[in-house]
Amino acid sequence: SCNLDLECSWNVDAVECEVKKCNYGNQTACETMEPGMCVWETSPDKCVPAPCKQYGNEKLCMADDSCEWSTAIAPGACEVKYCRKYCNMETSICNEDECNQDPACLTEPATSICKKKE
Repeated sequence: SCNLDLECSWNVDAVECEVKKCNYGNQTACETMEPGMCVWETSPDKCVPAPCKQYGNEKLCMADDSCEWSTAIAPGACEVKYCRKYCNMETSICNEDECNQDPACLTEPATSICKKKE
């Protein structure tokens, strides 16, 4: 089946089996084969899709609270929300000092999440 193949992964949204994204075995290939689309993680060493980049449309992108749809790149792309760069995407723990030093961002007291100033 799809998930037993190391080269493939099941796309729940598209309901189809796809070639696994960012399936590179070393950091150089991970960062250069699809620039900006993949990131290298070090524990354990693996290449994974960059946060938010896997969402191919605005609806899926906006459903993830840490992402925003950007039309800066035609026809549009899903990017990590600007102020979320001060947060760990897996743990959602944000660096309050770095967040508060950025004039565009603030730490929300109730959640400790770094957000764009409204």
